[in-house]
Amino acid sequence: MPLSSASQENSNGHDHEMATNGAEEIDESLYSRQLYVLGADAMKKMSMSSVLIAGLGPCGVEAAKNIILGGVKKVTLWDNQKASWFDMGAHYYMKEADVTSSRNRAACSFEQLKELNPYVSVELSDSAELTEAMISEHNVLLLSDTLNIVGQDEEKLLALGDL
Repeated sequence: MPLSSASQENSNGHDHEMATNGAEEIDESLYSRQLYVLGADAMKKMSMSSVLIAGLGPCGVEAAKNIILGGVKKVTLWDNQKASWFDMGAHYYMKEADVTSSRNRAACSFEQLKELNPYVSVELSDSAELTEAMISEHNVLLLSDTLNIVGQDEEKLLALGDL
């Protein structure tokens, strides 16, 4: 399955050839291991998927890295927490300056994550809250650090599960 000659502008501002040809063909040289394990149908579905990752602490940033390298169509990063010393212990994109300036955790890793795979559009949400409208724009919602996102509000957590 050859690489399409179509071009798209990624969120990093560079033109790159697409990894799929209208979701019909997948670049075997880029995704050969995944094609072998998952199969072409699963890879086609992944290449058309949009993922919202809520919570970019150490676990969330690791999940984001793997999802982006996996080749989904779009990843949106969202977090309502500021960088902390606790995060820095395992958050490999966070720097001391991020903590001392109280930078948003999603913003700390955005630039590095969007460079991982030129075929994946990576966006940074600046929304103060995780909304139903944001969630409905995506095929998958990944919640990491859930208690930081919804606090102890059990009803809000259950409502997210119903979406």
